[in-house]
Amino acid sequence: STVAVVLTGGIMSVNRTPLPGQPLLGTQADRAGQALYLYKTGAVQKILISGGSGTLPFVAQSLSDEGELTERFLRLAGVRAEDIWREGKSRNTYENALFSAPILRKRYRTNRCVLVTSALHMRRAVACFRKQGIRPIPFPGAFIGQERPLSPAQALLPNEQSLADAYFLLRELVGYVSYRVVGYL
Repeated sequence: STVAVVLTGGIMSVNRTPLPGQPLLGTQADRAGQALYLYKTGAVQKILISGGSGTLPFVAQSLSDEGELTERFLRLAGVRAEDIWREGKSRNTYENALFSAPILRKRYRTNRCVLVTSALHMRRAVACFRKQGIRPIPFPGAFIGQERPLSPAQALLPNEQSLADAYFLLRELVGYVSYRVVGYL
């Protein structure tokens, strides 16, 4: 069976306490949406959610486990419990690959997967999985950017969303270079 590995990180809003059972989707919720699409269309039969609380230095502690919340969301959307597996130890992309690889090999007897993460993050994620001997098929979601009409006002005035997108682009670039330097890629 084909496995989708969906990377957490912004799928759920983990710093708020929802009503019991209520999913609070985050800015990267399209990652879960794409995994759900793959499952519902039969392109994948299993979903491995990679990521947990995401506790990092200098970042506020999450109130909830994002991997668990993502699983609850997928189950609420109709994914069978036996078709979901969670890897909850990873805190970053390198660890997503490091901890998912043995699960793919042992539980699913494969070194292939459909890798689901944000489009901006895909290059680094694919490189990390390849470094662990996994052959991922990229399936991006959570695209950023938009078409803007070309007019003098649009060319001269900054767009607040474009500035926010530039922040995420710079952050991913720094992440990619850092991973390359320390040997994660």
